[in-house]
Amino acid sequence: MLLLSALVGQAHAQTPLATPAPLVALVLGHNAPVDGPQEIAARAFVTEITQAMPGHFSIDLRGGLTVGNDSDIFQAVRLGAIDIAICGTSSFSNQVPALGVLDLPFLFRDQAHAAHVLDGPIGQELGKAFAPLGLINLAFGELGIRQLTNARHPIRTPQDLAGLRLRVAPNDIYTLTFQTLGAEVVPMGIGEVYAGLRDGRIDGQENPLLVIQANHFADAQKYLSLSAHFYAATAVFMNATSYAELAPDEQAALRQAGRAAAAASRTAGARGMRLAIEELRAQGIEITDHIDRDAFIQALAPMQPEFNRRFGADLIARIRATP
Repeated sequence: MLLLSALVGQAHAQTPLATPAPLVALVLGHNAPVDGPQEIAARAFVTEITQAMPGHFSIDLRGGLTVGNDSDIFQAVRLGAIDIAICGTSSFSNQVPALGVLDLPFLFRDQAHAAHVLDGPIGQELGKAFAPLGLINLAFGELGIRQLTNARHPIRTPQDLAGLRLRVAPNDIYTLTFQTLGAEVVPMGIGEVYAGLRDGRIDGQENPLLVIQANHFADAQKYLSLSAHFYAATAVFMNATSYAELAPDEQAALRQAGRAAAAASRTAGARGMRLAIEELRAQGIEITDHIDRDAFIQALAPMQPEFNRRFGADLIARIRATP
């Protein structure tokens, strides 16, 4: 973060035609392509902070894979090389273990349920888990609801996953879930997935529909199952040292920008899901609208004691009980 000194301000003041430099320059990073949910959220963040304090902030927005994958970005924010990031929480829940509860399969009823949890007291509790790592959580947003695609056959029941070579994000709960369901799990970074689908190293993958579309995964897939097996949250978070250097009104503006980014990601997710289904169907993708959700939940029941041990049965129950 760059905080311009009073001397710089005076120098500009002595040049009548010069445009005053912003008081606060920040770098915001994410790894989504242009139409990805993190990019949509990032643009909303910039718009909100610009309107709230015109000319006060300069946000250097760095997206795509120019700043690395989510794990790289997470570490860059910790080190202060990037000030703010918008990343999927599943990509760093191994480093912020409390966030792993958000990765549990079939935890949320729908997107509205997830929003109520993450914007409420439980979200505030989870946000505190960033502090020991030198981070400040500004808001929780949405990457989307994760769905299954593959090139072999429709997926309606757990048995349909048997032997399927499935890419999952490098996350131990994701891995345990699909191993329990009988898939051959292939951990792989997002940047490798398209090539892996095209050359047959993997049969399928699971991601929110906006991510599937933005990365053109349907080019090498024939079947989409609207399984809604995981809800994928994002976090808008900031280096704590950079945050502490700011005045209270600047901090408040950043928190409001974080909330605006979260809201934009949810709106984009809901709208994008409807449009993506229409477009994928028009491209010839066979869509399974309903899976046997109860059969999947029953197949995953042996994992529940492990989930309770990691996160606490009470917290899981509170999340499920949230209106």
